[in-house]
Amino acid sequence: MAISTCRSGVARRHSEPGTKRALYAVADDYEAMVRQQNRLLDALAGQLNAGAEIAASKAASARLKEMADFYRVMRGAMEDAISRWMHGRRRQ
Repeated sequence: MAISTCRSGVARRHSEPGTKRALYAVADDYEAMVRQQNRLLDALAGQLNAGAEIAASKAASARLKEMADFYRVMRGAMEDAISRWMHGRRRQ
């Protein structure tokens, strides 16, 4: 769980000098976290499209393509949200 949390950008790992403890802190870089999630959405959409090409039926192919489209729309929405958020922060 801790490793996936760090990989997703939600938290960062650091150590306490003189101990072997692994400590975790909430990450400050929201943009990087969302961009990592967007890369995952792109990969998932690509896999769904690949599956659509070899699906056994037209119905299954259509559903996989629809799911891929949904994930691409979600990715675009997240990019728009990052842009609006950054624009709002610059004005502050």
